[in-house]
Amino acid sequence: MPTTAELAAIRLRASGLPEDYATGRRGFTDLPPAASDAVAMCQLLGQPAVPGLYLWGPAGTFKTSVAASQLVRQIYNGAVGVYVYVPDLMDEILASYADDADETAKVIIQRLVDTPHLVLDDLGKEKRSEHSARRILQILDGRYRRRAGSGWLVVTSNDPITQLCEGYHENFAGPIARRLSEMTVKVPMERAA
Repeated sequence: MPTTAELAAIRLRASGLPEDYATGRRGFTDLPPAASDAVAMCQLLGQPAVPGLYLWGPAGTFKTSVAASQLVRQIYNGAVGVYVYVPDLMDEILASYADDADETAKVIIQRLVDTPHLVLDDLGKEKRSEHSARRILQILDGRYRRRAGSGWLVVTSNDPITQLCEGYHENFAGPIARRLSEMTVKVPMERAA
């Protein structure tokens, strides 16, 4: 029978987290005081008032570190979750259209809809197209419709929601903005002084 630590290690490997976070080399203790508001909001994640977080700000504000550290914390507490770097996710979805692909786009998206805890890192850095906007909306809308349960969503982006969505195809910009606004609390992040 695996120990609790061994089970956590298995869930960490399956999560897709970057190695530094999955191995504990980086975490909450490495964050500067400038990230304290975002860290405090992590304590409220999953409650009705904070179903998710939208962490936004320029590069170097520790958005990824906050999101990944929160997912690690949840996994060590027995939860299951997935971390995805959105540009890589879009590449994975495009690769799924090949005849010899291991997974279909539908399976990839459903995995992200169904996981209790999801980190979408660097939303907006993917190549903006009608296709990518459609896939992002499918993930967000699927999670919105499945909201029963104790999961949460954390999204990181360099841009506030309105500016982020200006880059998406016009048919999807509004719905993406609505879902992000309904499912997350916006937390602006600034570089440490």
